[in-house]
Amino acid sequence: MSSSESRRTAPVRIQASHEAVRIQIFDGSLQCVADAYHRLDTELPVGLYELQMRAGSVLRQRMISVRPGEGFAAGPGGLDMPLLSAVPLHGTASGTPLHIE
Repeated sequence: MSSSESRRTAPVRIQASHEAVRIQIFDGSLQCVADAYHRLDTELPVGLYELQMRAGSVLRQRMISVRPGEGFAAGPGGLDMPLLSAVPLHGTASGTPLHIE
């Protein structure tokens, strides 16, 4: 890969389903390159990254690919992060269809 290719950046846009969700992106050296709550909108060099989403004690991790011309985008429906709740509310990990009715 030429040095001009390694410097290319692409947009990364991620939105979680709740304001309390922390979104972090780590590079191949395990350095945090982006950090936000609820919504992350940044530019990153093309490549592979680890995406971490945390809400309380719940942690979701996945690898993402930031591609030239495409970047990476995910909305609340694409990265489900059900929150834990003492009350079985709709959209929480403890909510069930019976509670919704």
